[in-house]
Amino acid sequence: MNSYIHNEGKWGENETYLNPIGLTGIYFSIRINVTENYFNITINQAAAKILYKHRLPVWATEWIMARDIDQIQFGEENEKCKRLLSSFKYPLNIIHVPDNNYLRDGSLIFIEGIIINKTISISFLHQALEWHEFIGQTIFQLNITQENATVGSYSVSLIVK
Repeated sequence: MNSYIHNEGKWGENETYLNPIGLTGIYFSIRINVTENYFNITINQAAAKILYKHRLPVWATEWIMARDIDQIQFGEENEKCKRLLSSFKYPLNIIHVPDNNYLRDGSLIFIEGIIINKTISISFLHQALEWHEFIGQTIFQLNITQENATVGSYSVSLIVK
């Protein structure tokens, strides 16, 4: 785990966790429980969980994106989200978090699908649809490889709402 501290111009301490996923082509699921202070992450129903302390407010999450997962599904609200966004078709790997249903303590994000590349990336984004050095914030990013999982946050400026 690692987070960029923009106002100090440096990265925080790096933490690495063993990774419970296998090879490409297999079923994959990730469950992210949002609590008051942490993202509680379970990969493939593993007993060992990853706890990541919020660096940026979770309510600021506008978009959730998953990369390198085929046949992707975002929890039970997937069809509901598609209907709400029917005027503009986003790729299946991106969902919008509406202002009236922002993430908070008790929120649950569940993503499943088939692994297609050796690295999986899950991002919670604000003011952007992908990571950018000067625009938007990455509230939370989880990168998973066959060897380990890394978690981080990145902010260009403070989020004010």
